[in-house]
Amino acid sequence: MSLLILGATGGTGQWLLKEAIHNGYAVRTIARHPEKLPIENTNLTVFEGNPSDPRLLASALEGCTTALSALNISRKSVNPWSPLITPPQFMSQTLQRVARLGSEKQLQRMMIVSAWGVNGSFRELPFWFQMLVKWSNIGAAYRDHGRQENVLRSSGLEWTAVRASGLTNSEPKKELRISIKGKPKPALTISRRALARFHDRGDPKPRIRE
Repeated sequence: MSLLILGATGGTGQWLLKEAIHNGYAVRTIARHPEKLPIENTNLTVFEGNPSDPRLLASALEGCTTALSALNISRKSVNPWSPLITPPQFMSQTLQRVARLGSEKQLQRMMIVSAWGVNGSFRELPFWFQMLVKWSNIGAAYRDHGRQENVLRSSGLEWTAVRASGLTNSEPKKELRISIKGKPKPALTISRRALARFHDRGDPKPRIRE
């Protein structure tokens, strides 16, 4: 089974890549800076460039049955009001291209890392974080995550959107908690490594896992 992983040089994407290779998958990825990839492996094929390039994306999708995206909207710094360095619709526009090109190839399923607080789960966030999403540049990523989820719904493919809580670089310390419609109440943070280990147990139904 071949996977396309987008965002494999990012904090979460690096762990997705490691988990996929560890579990024996043949992985393809697109990276502007391949030297930032965490591993080299005979089961890893790297396409150098930008995932928004349709021709490069078409080549990378060749033979892939599943696409995973850990793309995000980047800012100049961790400051919530720091200016964006990524186009505000980068994720959703890239996913639209994946869905369109994938329908012409063998792609069957798409999975994305979304965020707790996107679309209907916004009301579940603590009040202080709702204000950050509304008024700071953090909100740009949440709005585009929402657009991504809408792309998935209309794609005609099997799909999963995993709405993760705040991502940390710490080692996993607790059993992964899966919350559906706010129950049980999500933890405020989750380890990126723990998130990368999550899988949907092959359930073919389109869904959002929170």
